Amino acid sequence: PIAEINADSLTQVAADQPIYILCGGGSKAPRAAELLDGLDDSREYVVLMGGTRAARDAGLALEQGA
Repeated sequence: PIAEINADSLTQVAADQPIYILCGGGSKAPRAAELLDGLDDSREYVVLMGGTRAARDAGLALEQGA
C-alpha cells in the first residue's frame, strides 16, 4: 500500500537490483514510484503499466505478499 512506503521499503531489494512496482489496475503504481524515487533517486524503478491484471494476462509469475 502507498501509505506504507518508507525508507525501510527500499531495504527489501538489493541496491543493484531494479524495483518492479505494480498495483491492481495500474493507476497507483506510478505514484508509488514517485514516492520511492523521492526516498532514493539512485535506484531503478520499473512501473508495470496495467497492474496485476496485465501481468497475469501476460503470463508472468506473481507472488502475493512479497
